[in-house]
Amino acid sequence: MKTRSVRILAISLALAVSSTALAYPTMGNSNPELGGFIVIHIVKNKQTVTHACTGGNVQVLIAGNKNTVTLTGDCAKVSVTGNRNIVTVDGVGEVNVMGNKNTLTWKRGIGGKKAKVSNTGNGNKVRRAPAKK
Repeated sequence: MKTRSVRILAISLALAVSSTALAYPTMGNSNPELGGFIVIHIVKNKQTVTHACTGGNVQVLIAGNKNTVTLTGDCAKVSVTGNRNIVTVDGVGEVNVMGNKNTLTWKRGIGGKKAKVSNTGNGNKVRRAPAKK
């Protein structure tokens, strides 16, 4: 009985890891109704994608390389650990760019506040888009 339980657990873990690492995009949910968040993982390379951040409780992790990503709506947090990505965000609360040679442009902070920005990678261009006249 113990061996069967261990096998089931091992298979469950393998499926969880493979779906998180390989699926595009994957979503994890820590019940938004209880103050949690939804996470969008972008892990593939050389993709052009658009995702909607709705409800203000969405966090985006871009771990792939050479992607063009457009994020509409208000994203609570956008983190880029991949390299050579081009990311455009409508509204954002926090930006973390740890990869290299990425370009991330956001249009506005959430709720009229200035976005918190951390750029610890090399050769990144992280900026707020100029206001339209």
